[in-house]
Amino acid sequence: MNSKDYKIESVDVDEAYFQRNQYPYALVYCYSYMKLCETSELTEKDWDECREARFFGPIEEMHVLIEEGRAIHVTEIGTIAVLDKEYKISRRFRNKKWNRVTIRQYLEADEDGQMRIVLTRLMDLK
Repeated sequence: MNSKDYKIESVDVDEAYFQRNQYPYALVYCYSYMKLCETSELTEKDWDECREARFFGPIEEMHVLIEEGRAIHVTEIGTIAVLDKEYKISRRFRNKKWNRVTIRQYLEADEDGQMRIVLTRLMDLK
């Protein structure tokens, strides 16, 4: 049994950009707007103005922090201690394709046996 339900790896920001199409969805924070879309809908303009992005799907997420010059890739390797939550998407992002977002929280026991959230990632749009 794995000690964690996920694996975290550091990725070069430029490499993260080239890997973006491996994920079905993107949440992009730009200087003048935010965009929640299918990754295939992103344009060069979106990336040029991007300051942070999350590319995600059912088993992994790439969190790109442009201003910090780093990216973090999270891959799921188990589901022993996870909590999935579904939230209604803000009106500004809702469309005919989806109106809810699912997030996954990974839990770990602390020294007293209390469960705590150690990682949260975007997972799906419905």
